[in-house]
Amino acid sequence: MIALVTGASRGIGRAICHGLADYGADIVINYRERLDLAQELVGSLQESRRQAIAIKADVSDHDQVESMVQQALDHFGHIDVLVNNAGINVRKSLLETSNEDWDTVFGVNSSGPFYCTRAVAQHMVSRGKGGRIINLSSILTRYGMVDRLAYSASKAALEGFSRCCAQELAPHNITVNVVAPGTTNTEINQEFLTPSVQKILEQRIAVGRIAEPHEIAAMVTYLASDQASYITGQIIRVDGGWSSCDPSTVQRDVK
Repeated sequence: MIALVTGASRGIGRAICHGLADYGADIVINYRERLDLAQELVGSLQESRRQAIAIKADVSDHDQVESMVQQALDHFGHIDVLVNNAGINVRKSLLETSNEDWDTVFGVNSSGPFYCTRAVAQHMVSRGKGGRIINLSSILTRYGMVDRLAYSASKAALEGFSRCCAQELAPHNITVNVVAPGTTNTEINQEFLTPSVQKILEQRIAVGRIAEPHEIAAMVTYLASDQASYITGQIIRVDGGWSSCDPSTVQRDVK
C-alpha cells in the first residue's frame, strides 16, 4: 500500500503517517515549510522498516500538486491512499476577516483537497484497482463558533465536495470519506488551548478530555484498510462525544 498524506510533518498528519505505516503502508510525506520535521519523520518511518519520501508542495497551488503527485508516482509507481490532511485556520471574526484571509484558508482547506483528489483520482481510475480517499474536516462544520468563520466554511465545503466525490468514484471502487476531529492536542492548538479554554472544553466533551493525534489517526487507518471497503460518502466525527451533546450547552465565548 502506498499512501500520500498532505500536511504530514507534524500533528495529526504525522500520527496518520505512523498509523498507516504500522498497517503496512509506505508513505509519501507532503510538507510545505518544515523540511527538518519531514526529514525526521522519513527517518522514523524507515526505522520501522517502511519506505518513505518527503515532497515539498503548497496544496493550494495546483501546479505544485500535480508535480507532487507525479513525483510520488515516479518513485513508488502508484498511489492507493490519499489523505487530505493539510489545513490552516485564521481565528478572526466576520468583520476582521480580510479577503486575503478568506482566500488563503479556502485555498488550503478546500481547493487543496480538490487539486489533490483530482490528480490522484485520475491515476486511481486509470489504474483500475480502486483506492481510498480520506479528507480531514472538523466538528465545527456542525456548530457555529466565534472567530472560526473561514475555517468552518472551508471545512463545510470540503464535506460537500467529499459526498459528491464518493458518488462519482464509487463505480471505480474508490471510497471517499471524511474524518471530522474534535479539538485535538496538537502544536497548532497550543496557543488556543489555554487552561481556561481547556477546562470549558473538557466539560462539554463526553469523555472529559480533548483528543490525542493518534486517536484521529486510528480512524483514518481504518478507513484506508480493507475492512472499510463498504464505507463511502460518510462523515465520521471523532470527537469524544462532543457532537452528541445539546448544542445549547456549547460555550459561545471559547476563543
